[in-house]
Amino acid sequence: MHRIQSSFFKQFLFISFILTYRFLVMEVDSNCLFADVGDCDGIKTSCYYLCKPPVSTDNHSSLFGCKTKLESLILHYGKIDMVPCNVEQFHVCNNHSDLTPSSLFKNCYLCKPFGRSKSSKSGLRTISKLYAVAAWKKNQVRLSFGRKMCAQCRRELDKSYMTEEFKKECDTLLSWLYDINFTHTPSKSSSDSHHVLSQSFKRGSMISPPKIIGTGCRKFLIFEMT
Repeated sequence: MHRIQSSFFKQFLFISFILTYRFLVMEVDSNCLFADVGDCDGIKTSCYYLCKPPVSTDNHSSLFGCKTKLESLILHYGKIDMVPCNVEQFHVCNNHSDLTPSSLFKNCYLCKPFGRSKSSKSGLRTISKLYAVAAWKKNQVRLSFGRKMCAQCRRELDKSYMTEEFKKECDTLLSWLYDINFTHTPSKSSSDSHHVLSQSFKRGSMISPPKIIGTGCRKFLIFEMT
């Protein structure tokens, strides 16, 4: 009798693990948020997790003024005026989440769009969210975020856009990503578990990606609330 119960328990754990894995990796996110860019491939990460603010201050520095990884990806791919959507219905594939480090850019990205014949290398700085939005306002430059700008282009943007009013406008850009009444509402096809994820976000709690503990058949999925 004990062996039968033990065998049943092992099968239950295995089925639970498979169903949970399928939910997290496959069913929750049917499409990559940047599928229109092309070349989707690799591990899928739920946009739900990419909408969480980074834990360490080191990760904050790589966001260049953005609140979350997802916000920085949206700016990187030039979707500044992206139509609001329910991000919990999407994932981001590995090909689109691994970005080129800004240190590899050696020329100003804004010189030519701003009408100069050559791209300067003088006083290069990384283009943050604030300056990326300013460049888009000035000349519809969409793909500048995370790249480099020279001192001359920076001064040009400072003179035209760096007001308190513009900074407030920039700060609220893409704020719909964090509107729990809009973008984190489960779709009709979502499972009850997905609804639980949404409700936890609404309460202000955060669910960390699951951890697997144990060996062999005795594996458990642990969800941590932070």
